[in-house]
Amino acid sequence: MSEHHEVLFSRQTPLNLALPKDVEQPIHTCVGAQWDCSDIQCPGTCSIEGGSFMTTFDERTYRFHGDCEYLLVGSSKMPRHGTIEAIFEQCGTTYTKTRLVSVIYATYEMKIVFSMDGKIEVNNQRKNLPFRTGNIKIYRCSSNYIQMNTNFGLDILFKVTEVFQVYITVGVMFYGSTSGLCGNFNGDSTDDFKSSMEITEGSPVYFVNSWRVTAHCGVAHDEDSDPCSLSQVNEMFAEVHCSALLKESSIFGQCHNYLDPIEFYKNCRFETCNYEQTNDFMCASLASYVSACAKRGVLLIGWRNSIEQCRISCPHNQTFSYDSRACNRTCLSLSDPNFECSAGDAPVDGCNCPEHTYLDDTGKCVSAAECPCFLAHVVIAHANEKINLYGGICVCENGNLKCTGQDPQEQCYPPKVYFNCENAQDGEYGAACAQTCQMLAAEGQCISVCGLCGNANGNIKDELITQSQHSAFTLMSFVNSWKEDPMCDDVTEVVYPCAKNPYRKSWAEKRCKIIHSALFQPCRNLLQWLPYYNNCIRDSCGCELVGDCDCLCDAVAAFAKACLDAGVCIDWRTPDFCRKF
Repeated sequence: MSEHHEVLFSRQTPLNLALPKDVEQPIHTCVGAQWDCSDIQCPGTCSIEGGSFMTTFDERTYRFHGDCEYLLVGSSKMPRHGTIEAIFEQCGTTYTKTRLVSVIYATYEMKIVFSMDGKIEVNNQRKNLPFRTGNIKIYRCSSNYIQMNTNFGLDILFKVTEVFQVYITVGVMFYGSTSGLCGNFNGDSTDDFKSSMEITEGSPVYFVNSWRVTAHCGVAHDEDSDPCSLSQVNEMFAEVHCSALLKESSIFGQCHNYLDPIEFYKNCRFETCNYEQTNDFMCASLASYVSACAKRGVLLIGWRNSIEQCRISCPHNQTFSYDSRACNRTCLSLSDPNFECSAGDAPVDGCNCPEHTYLDDTGKCVSAAECPCFLAHVVIAHANEKINLYGGICVCENGNLKCTGQDPQEQCYPPKVYFNCENAQDGEYGAACAQTCQMLAAEGQCISVCGLCGNANGNIKDELITQSQHSAFTLMSFVNSWKEDPMCDDVTEVVYPCAKNPYRKSWAEKRCKIIHSALFQPCRNLLQWLPYYNNCIRDSCGCELVGDCDCLCDAVAAFAKACLDAGVCIDWRTPDFCRKF
């Protein structure tokens, strides 16, 4: 008889790390030298990085360029008809130069606006941090990040330096209930482009335009050709700095076994070349990879020191850290240690006060004895100051009020009564992970698909399943696992044909433009055409001189076939272009 051993680990997490405590641990059973794995439902994160690079809750990625206000997340799980909206604005002369400038959390009775300069307004009134209203608390994690936490399963992290970025995390209770640019969070990335009219669009542009909140703004656009091709200086600058992500010998190489850097490299090149604020977008792109690594337990300490343009100087006597936290670093934490601490907060970088010092209300790091005291998160007394409060005498000592009589934290002026939301019963908005199983059904029979083409289950998160049935962290380890001949050498690096054969790039871009020409316009309304265009350029650069047009024609033919499958027949071949003999 074979032995069965059960172990706990996550496909998304290195084996030496544990999943968050509020996430059910998946069970993986070893049976006959094969893993028998159960899948689980975990919280989802939607992000906007760079100018307008989106990742949905189900991890589908796309880029768009729009100058408008859009619905990011709508859900019946948000109380008081809550929504999250985003405002993008033009920041240059070309339509590709748009960026996120503010994010709005709104209910029928409240509107919180988070701006790119780090300012926060609640119902048109400027608020200082930390701040609490109802079941929402907002605080600064570090000089670079602001965190919004709720008790109903919604957390939002804002990056407010270099480039304004946002990371929206929802608990499993939101599963299948969301809509907007962040997708529907149902575990199937193939139907993320569901419009406001409940139509699954093939192109991100039509999907994005359907979620405009204001009708007077213009339509969004797809990403166009490589912006690096417009400036040789920008291209060289981008390549020098962004290529560090791919080098095993660089500090970023420490994370390659846990997170493939290829897509981050592509985004870095685009952002760096596309925007006039070259340094900011370059550093923000690199920081996105570092942040994603930190969530996987890999802290790339010192990466900013290796790139001069990305170094950060801290104000006053604050210190920089790659694992910066507000916990026990502010004067408020002395009287309310739980307010700025959350077990689910991801590691972030930035400036905070050194250990055993605390940030006061003026932005300086002081000793506990110098800290002011807070009531309802507002300073009411300075260090060693005596005040009259609710008929008693209170003294501010080490950030805490020492009072005679009843605790002032638990008093309110009549007719109001005191209630502490932190004492609410558990389970009101609880998070639980329910086991799920995804299978592909064909004619009533359950079949499994594997290999370099993926597993065809609609879930992009588990596409890189190796031959030994575990999830690969990098594209190369996935590819190498499917070698038919074990004597073949492993692929050790990704070669970009246009970088290897730069003399082919302009020719490839010119010829591949047929994909986004008027000829294919009826099809582009139905399909996400940009990947086909990028693949065409890449493949055309790879066919050096022998069979000069074979790769080009095959790439265009692949798009034409996808169009035909979508119900549109395009007569694209001519005697002068990919003629059929």
